[in-house]
Amino acid sequence: MNLHLGPLPRLRGSNSVLHAIRLARKENIWRFAVTLHYMDAKLDTGPIIDSKECPIFEDDTAGALHARACDLLFDLFEDNIQKLLLAEGRMPSVAQTGPSAFFRRGDVDHEVDLSADPTEVYDRIRALSFPGRPKPYAIVGGLKVFLSLE
Repeated sequence: MNLHLGPLPRLRGSNSVLHAIRLARKENIWRFAVTLHYMDAKLDTGPIIDSKECPIFEDDTAGALHARACDLLFDLFEDNIQKLLLAEGRMPSVAQTGPSAFFRRGDVDHEVDLSADPTEVYDRIRALSFPGRPKPYAIVGGLKVFLSLE
């Protein structure tokens, strides 16, 4: 089994918090989830045992959403650990259905195109704002300028 920090099957792989914020406005999906699922041969494709959701707020950064989602992961684990330990065989689960995207760890580009729509620039900066990780940046006059919401 795996605790996945993201809604399955929609956001498989890495950096699901970043992609959830980046895509929220575009896809009009303002909910995030953490998922407990069985593992199978492919990454994050196994049947879903349980999940928990939280909202994505208009001013969320990746760091803020990640913190809320980690609290949900603990709740999800706590809600299911006893059932998992007492189960004779596999827990009930449902196959994943619906749209799916897979993101690799190295798929993150921290450069922000400042000529894009201002809302898209704002969402991209929010999605790339995570403590301890590379900061979003733009190239201005040949210089690398780091961007922040602060």
